Amino acid sequence: MTHVEIFLNRGFIVFEKRLSNYNRSAFEYESNHSHEKDVLDEAYRIINSPSYELSDSEAEIQLEYLVNNDTFIDIGDVIAVNDVPWVYTLSGMKKL
Repeated sequence: MTHVEIFLNRGFIVFEKRLSNYNRSAFEYESNHSHEKDVLDEAYRIINSPSYELSDSEAEIQLEYLVNNDTFIDIGDVIAVNDVPWVYTLSGMKKL
């Protein structure tokens, strides 16, 4: 299992190499994927895709996310895979 944590960048807080200072942890879950790129693709798809395009397990994770969040992953947001932060940029995910 791979630990995934999503940090939403909503405001002017600058990333200081410590995820706790980035802004806020919006959601976390455990992925069955082990390769970082697969985990990042999965996390983005779960949060940003309509539920009918997701598998049952992905749709369940999306529902959990939507309980406390109403935004998609956007430019500047961070997806941490086993505590390794990746920021979403115009050109895709970039390891920090």
